[in-house]
Amino acid sequence: MRDEYELLKDMLYCSNHCRKYKDEIDGCRNWLREYVKKNKDASAELSSIRKIAAEMLDK
Repeated sequence: MRDEYELLKDMLYCSNHCRKYKDEIDGCRNWLREYVKKNKDASAELSSIRKIAAEMLDK
């Protein structure tokens, strides 16, 4: 089974085009906020997710 991180990446990438997942995306945004708060020293990969999420959260 795919982990939350992989699912989150996919949902953030497709969320602009896939409104049927709106509730799940909102949940992922909240999860991501908490994840980023708890993992300030995370990897470069998390930085790219953080960038994508920031773009999504600004919309």
